[in-house]
Amino acid sequence: MIKTLRCEKYNEIVDIENNPCPHPDDYCRFRNMCIINFRFNESKHCKDKKEDKIENTR
Repeated sequence: MIKTLRCEKYNEIVDIENNPCPHPDDYCRFRNMCIINFRFNESKHCKDKKEDKIENTR
């Protein structure tokens, strides 16, 4: 499996095993078709982060 991918917005190489999306909260026009973002959204880290965000707004 591929271990690195290129971020289209920042033109950076991202190691998807150890580092999900480096800028998950930034606006990105490539977000809908980004495999890095998809993997990040599927990860437990992201789910926890979203839950924390929801808790902080209450």
